[in-house]
Amino acid sequence: MFLLPAATQASHLYKCVAPGGAVSYQSATCETGAAARVWDATPQPLPDAAERSKQREAQRRGQADSRYLSRLAGTDRPGRARASVIRLGAGRDCDAARARRERKLATVGMERDYELVSALNDAVFDACK
Repeated sequence: MFLLPAATQASHLYKCVAPGGAVSYQSATCETGAAARVWDATPQPLPDAAERSKQREAQRRGQADSRYLSRLAGTDRPGRARASVIRLGAGRDCDAARARRERKLATVGMERDYELVSALNDAVFDACK
């Protein structure tokens, strides 16, 4: 019986902005001179058994649709995932440029900078187009 009045009192939430700019959130109305925004904070009732059953069925259908779309896309098994990598060129010049880039990056290690990486990537791009 003591809980009933407390549940009905907290039906609104007030955002109060004081003239100095201080913001506060409270369940009581704002003091005079403060700008206010009010939200209805009445809790939603728990769904009944029929509604929970509908929610579970919707979730089950969503999971089945997701599995179906994964099969269509070929991503349902880890080994069959389709690659989305674009390989520009496959000639000797392209492979040589990639190898030079990897050797240089391995030699430099973490001391690389933007200009070096950009130059190496540009060289690979030119060789592979």
